[in-house]
Amino acid sequence: MAALVALAKPVTRPVPAKAAPAPPAGLRPTKESIPANQSQSAVGRLRELAADSTVVAMVKELEQAQDHRTDELINERKLIEVRHSRQRDEIEDSILRGELSDEDAKKERTKLDRELKDHSMHILSEMDALRRKQQAALQIVGMPFFKVTEDLRTMETQKRALKKFLEFSAGVGK
Repeated sequence: MAALVALAKPVTRPVPAKAAPAPPAGLRPTKESIPANQSQSAVGRLRELAADSTVVAMVKELEQAQDHRTDELINERKLIEVRHSRQRDEIEDSILRGELSDEDAKKERTKLDRELKDHSMHILSEMDALRRKQQAALQIVGMPFFKVTEDLRTMETQKRALKKFLEFSAGVGK
């Protein structure tokens, strides 16, 4: 019990004589963000990485691979939607001809809805796998704040860091 009481006591820290300079606007820490000293060292690392043509090429390849996979998944979904539209028309025609009861038609529509939902879940799964792969690759090259995570705040910080990296690599933030 004494250990818990000791932990509850406030810790006093000396006040620095001079405040540290604010980090660049793109990486200013927020409550959800990062400590200022970590942000400042991260900016330096982002600049180093942005000057490395191998890292810049890798990031561009990751971006292109993501765009390509996203396009593939969207096109697959569009094909399913077109096929479903035809199948729904066939269901309606079968009802009008008396070949399909309303109950059977409802079952067929439910199957189509399930297939589309399953494909949507597949898209999310694919995009999650791609994100994890990108996070791992960026962690390996030493991109600040990158690790494989599901944490939304960390991912927001990663997006801000990547945006700053891209600005540096384009010569905008130098």
